[in-house]
Amino acid sequence: MDNLRKSIRLLFTDYCSDFILSKKDPYKYINANNFLEKGFRTFSNYSVDEIQNVYQKLDSDWFYNIHQNQDKNYFHILNHFTSKVLVEQDLEPFVVYEHLLKWRDLSYYIGEDILTTSFYACLDDRSQRKRDFFAWRPTAFSNNKRLHQLLKKGLAENHFHLKGSGPVFDLSWINIMNHPTSFEKAFDDLKKEISLLTKISNASESAKKELKILVYKAAYIRFELFRLVNKIDTDKEFVIDVSKESNSVESFDLLMNMHELSKNIEVLRYDLG
Repeated sequence: MDNLRKSIRLLFTDYCSDFILSKKDPYKYINANNFLEKGFRTFSNYSVDEIQNVYQKLDSDWFYNIHQNQDKNYFHILNHFTSKVLVEQDLEPFVVYEHLLKWRDLSYYIGEDILTTSFYACLDDRSQRKRDFFAWRPTAFSNNKRLHQLLKKGLAENHFHLKGSGPVFDLSWINIMNHPTSFEKAFDDLKKEISLLTKISNASESAKKELKILVYKAAYIRFELFRLVNKIDTDKEFVIDVSKESNSVESFDLLMNMHELSKNIEVLRYDLG
């Protein structure tokens, strides 16, 4: 399972977002050569042949549906992991106790939502269930019954961290996605702080990127996905090419349409939020 975890982390965190958006065919950015190039850091103690063997395992097994071998999709690799470490109890996802450290190791880097939602999507697809409950806890608990009984008795804690007891990042991200143009000053301040640390890029895709543009792209993609899922008017008022480089010069059309995008997001929030 170590190779599976490392492969998921590589594919879902280590690939450059601009690289993926510019290669609209997934076969152009997930292939043996790209996986090998990026795998040297993730599989630091592996030889070239060993990394190639890992990719062969992905291409022949982990990219396929765990229940239907003929169905190939790169997101199926998530289900090969979650099917072993997650179970559903009372509409909530629980982590199999013996795999708790493996779960923590991976979810720390890619978040829990992508794992729990892919797990439920796979279950619901097989059972043809239309799920209508999504209010499970943001941090999945283990299925260890003895631990559950122990915690029910209560535990004493002598200190408490303000802003450290809730899903701060998740709430902040939703806020930014709902009001993408309201954080201009915060992005500029963060840009200044980062520029004080280093101006040197060691990335293989060394073109300059701006955090503000990456966030704006995320807001636009989220907006389009929301319209697609809810079957909202197919006639687009504006189209943004997210495959361009994430900086103010290359993505000028995105900056020009941000006010209109923000207004459309606000309308959808009030109509369907």
